[in-house]
Order: sequence, then C-alpha cells, then structure tokens
Amino acid sequence: MLLNEYDIFMTAFRKVAADREQLKLINVYKGISVSYPATIAKLLEDTIVVKTNPHQLVCLERDEETYIRCSKIEEVLRARVIEISYAKSAAALTGFEPVGYDIGMRLQTRVQPDRFIEVIIQHIYNKGIILKGELCDLSQNGMAVYVSLDQVPPRVFVKATGVIIYLHMTDGENEEENDLVLNGAIENVRTQTYYGRARIGIRLLYEKGPPPILTKFIEKRRERLIDEIKEIAKNKQLSSTVGSDQF
Repeated sequence: MLLNEYDIFMTAFRKVAADREQLKLINVYKGISVSYPATIAKLLEDTIVVKTNPHQLVCLERDEETYIRCSKIEEVLRARVIEISYAKSAAALTGFEPVGYDIGMRLQTRVQPDRFIEVIIQHIYNKGIILKGELCDLSQNGMAVYVSLDQVPPRVFVKATGVIIYLHMTDGENEEENDLVLNGAIENVRTQTYYGRARIGIRLLYEKGPPPILTKFIEKRRERLIDEIKEIAKNKQLSSTVGSDQF
C-alpha cells in the first residue's frame, strides 16, 4: 500500500520520537522570531503532542499554528494547534503541510512598534509626490509602512523606486526624540483592500550603516517584546492547573 504525504510525516515523527531527537518550532511574535526545541511526548493517529518552552506556547496560542523543522523531513511543515497545556508545557499539533525550505531563516529582527509612528515617503526624483503613513515594522535593513489606498498613485511606487523617508522616533531607552531622514528603495506594494490601505515594503540604503537611534530602537523594542512573552507565559502558568486533558 502506498503511503500518502501525511502518513510519511507521521512515520518521520515516529522515528524522531524513537531516536529521542528534537523538533524545532518557529513562530513570530510582533515581528521577533521565537524558536525553541520541542520533544514528542505522544503520537496519535494524525496528531503529535510536543513538550516545549512556555514562551513558545504563548506564540502557539496566539497564532493557532506553528512551523516545524525536523531532521527527518526535508521541508518545513506548518501545523495547526488544537490544544495547549501550560501546566504541562505541551501542545497538540495536527494538519501538517509542507511550506518550503526557508521559513525561519530571517537573519534580522523586524519589530512592530508599540505606538503610532508617522512615516513620510517622498519620491526621490519627483519631490512633489509624497505619501504619509504609519510604521508597520522595522529592521536595520528595511521597513514596512501602511498608507491609505487613496494616497497611492498607480504605477509610481514600483519595485526599485528610490525614496526618501522621514520619521520622528525615540531611541526606545531614554525616550529622547529624534528626526530621522533615510534613503531607501521600494521592495513591494501590497494592497490590503479590506483595510483600505497598502503595505509598502522599503529596503533601507546607507552610506555608513544604520543610525544608532534606529539600532537602539530595534534592540530595546525586542527586549520589551521578550519581556512581554515571559510575563504572559508566567501568568498563564500561574493560572493553569493539571487537568485530565489528552496530554
């Protein structure tokens, strides 16, 4: 009898469990990567129960899914979360499907701000074309900005278009405010019709590297997000009890 793809995944998980190997779970929390190892505690017909760090459980509960790297499966798998136990540091995963090879390979932290930060985007050649939007996320080499659809002229801000970016931000530490002027190039423009906006991805270009305030802002925001995850996990563990669930 031929095995279907799902049977192949479950067979691989059985080998992982027998060899006492670990899986790697991958999630993103407000822009930062969260990835802890997991061990397989139980195998059911189409589900695996894994034990992992409570910080990962916060992301699993929030996303209702996770990505899995497994030594015995070439591609990264996406899995649906069907149950979580903070008391047992465990989660039940099912619905496995391959999603490619490069999930979880992002090298730079890309953080989402915790407050409104206005961003002005100016066309590098036609200085009269200006967009005003809100910072969506930020890394040392790029950013994304939300702009209302009625602002975006057709076929103007296309890939590789040069832009000048103006934003007002703090360093995330002593809250000292600074005006930043950055150079960049459009990476993509993705329409989000339901929200009446476009998400504009921009690659940042530097002559001497990113300005210190930008680097500091990213690092401080990352630290606060990690603290946020820890606090959520701590509260969930304190309020959870070991029950008679399937774990």
